Amino acid sequence: MEGGSRADGRNPNQLRPFTCTGNPLHRAHGSARWAQGDTVVLAAVYGPKSGTRKGENPEKASIEVVWKPKTGQIGRQEREYEMTLKRTLQSICLLTVHPNTTTSVVLQVVGDDGSLMSCAINASCAALAFAGIPMKHLAGKLSIFFSVIPLDFVANKSKAYICCSRD
Repeated sequence: MEGGSRADGRNPNQLRPFTCTGNPLHRAHGSARWAQGDTVVLAAVYGPKSGTRKGENPEKASIEVVWKPKTGQIGRQEREYEMTLKRTLQSICLLTVHPNTTTSVVLQVVGDDGSLMSCAINASCAALAFAGIPMKHLAGKLSIFFSVIPLDFVANKSKAYICCSRD
């Protein structure tokens, strides 16, 4: 943090700029490209398609989430992201409107410079809205850093502070 600015050029109290592009994918029923600074997620929604997965309630719609990392194979962390997103999206969608159907939400990580889960939830919610999936309300997520210690980076270059942050 040379001169009080972050590595990406933002001031300590400045938020990442965000942008949302609706329906950048033409074959999906709805899609969104959500960027928060250099963190970018592309979300695509397919469905509702008839039939539910085994073990799902046929009197309600089901949501399936597929997470595609920027590079490499999907691991334990990405499976956790899928489950968190599935629970979040199931809580906001009206699942009784289209019973015995499945809606697939596919997320492709394009760039990750922090706040990835926030970006993914925002992109998913926007893609569902562009697909016309009935929802009770919209979900939004943000990541916040809060310090009880005044952070004067210019005056305290030699001191290190340990602070907690949860995304």
